[in-house]
Amino acid sequence: MLGFVGLDIAKDTFTVCFLLVENGGQVNSQTTQTFTADQPGWQAFLSVWQQMPAETWHIGLESSGPYTRLFLHHLQTLPYSVYLLSPLQVQHFRRSRSLRKAKTDRIDAESIAVWLHSMWQENNLPRVARPRSALRDLAYLYNQLTQELTRVQNRFRQVLHVLFPELERTQTRFPKTLRHLLSAYPSAQRIAQAPLDALDALLSHGRGQRLALSAQTLQALAATSWGLEDAVAVAHLQHLLALWDDLETRREAVFHSLRQAVQQQFPQAWQLLRAIPGLGERLVALFLALVDNPQRFSSAKSLVAFAGLDPSVYQSGNFQGHGRLSKRGLPLLRHVLFLMAQALVRYTNRFRQAFQHYREQGRSYREAMVIVARKALHVLYSLLLRQVPFQDLPASST
Repeated sequence: MLGFVGLDIAKDTFTVCFLLVENGGQVNSQTTQTFTADQPGWQAFLSVWQQMPAETWHIGLESSGPYTRLFLHHLQTLPYSVYLLSPLQVQHFRRSRSLRKAKTDRIDAESIAVWLHSMWQENNLPRVARPRSALRDLAYLYNQLTQELTRVQNRFRQVLHVLFPELERTQTRFPKTLRHLLSAYPSAQRIAQAPLDALDALLSHGRGQRLALSAQTLQALAATSWGLEDAVAVAHLQHLLALWDDLETRREAVFHSLRQAVQQQFPQAWQLLRAIPGLGERLVALFLALVDNPQRFSSAKSLVAFAGLDPSVYQSGNFQGHGRLSKRGLPLLRHVLFLMAQALVRYTNRFRQAFQHYREQGRSYREAMVIVARKALHVLYSLLLRQVPFQDLPASST
């Protein structure tokens, strides 16, 4: 007898459907039960499972963010095939089974088990799930800290515009040296009244380099400022500056861990990608962490689909058209690939010429860059699969 197990995972519980099938393919029985997501619940689940008469099992569960990794780890210690399914697959299959608009944990678990059974009947089971790497979670943490830092920086500029609008307008960047000065003198009035040598010492501090903005220029700008001297805004600015420093420090620590882990896990891929002009450590580390070994993909097209850079296709009768990007993959990976495309267009002849070609065809900047990103993904996949270095085109090539 053959068995199929469908797991629907929630934060505190998980629902399991046991589907028993005769060797001829006929369904023998179906049992659904909910367990707590803890050690006693897991042991109870195994105890119920052991009473099932099937000899071979196929186990399926949805990819449900951070909760999946824990269940996947425990399931892969068992001597059975485990499949990690896309929620979109399960959603479409569940809707195809009934016209009713109903979604419960029980229905989801049953849908997973029945879907595995139908794929087994068609001899079309998906690939067995690989152990989930923590690198992707680390990449998402780095991205989350980056987004938080951007929000703090934007809010900082808004508050500074109240206290010292002339400085906010003239400065595109706020390096740590200037932030330390603003932490000590957080308004135009305080900068205007500060000792010139104190301002000069703060601006001269940091990596032995002076800023283009001198203490005299800054104080003259502050003396004519129409910014407010508001105690609440001053406290707000100082808190934002402290939060900026803290987030920057934490983000760098996370990136250090990410870079070290990627280098250890993919040393050859790291060297090959870092040798490509324009691809810095951050882009390479994020790319490898999100893709998690490009060689696991059967083709470059499957990697492009994983990133969601493949165009959607619509065909009806004699009409067949390509729509927008499917965007079924990882949003963060698409963002990283777009940044990689921009760097490759800037630093390599091959991708610069491709970008110019698409622009000459009338493509918009973003559309041309997305096409370059897809082209770059094909090239990177080929380089990593064959373990050969990147070869750029000569500058005079057309």
